[in-house]
Amino acid sequence: MKINYLQQPKYIPLAYITSSSRDFITTTAINVELSDGREIIIPKGYKTDLSSKPKWLWSFLPPFDERLISSLIHDFLWTNKLEEIKHHGNIYKAFVFSNNEFNKWNKSLAPNSKLKNWLEYQFLKNFSTPFYIGKKNI
Repeated sequence: MKINYLQQPKYIPLAYITSSSRDFITTTAINVELSDGREIIIPKGYKTDLSSKPKWLWSFLPPFDERLISSLIHDFLWTNKLEEIKHHGNIYKAFVFSNNEFNKWNKSLAPNSKLKNWLEYQFLKNFSTPFYIGKKNI
């Protein structure tokens, strides 16, 4: 499956992992074009929770809406951070790129969800650094 930059996919090939409380796996590989022109390949069998925010936030900021692909891309960029650090030159630039990419996709895919998009981006930008650098687990 190929997704061009900021393209809304017709479907996202995910399967729910029933043994888990909130994890999914991709059922086919997904090639995604990013804002910097690179293409990432999210492999078949990639495990994701789509959104590592606490479940109590899901009612207001659901991971299952038209912005779902942005969560999948963001999760992949985070779990593939060693490659991202190599590409961007340092951990800070990789962190900023992944959050900015998430924000760009959210704004494009859900332009009427300005408040939700802004809140999620602010949370990532201001509170997720310890999680990204591995000092805390979700």
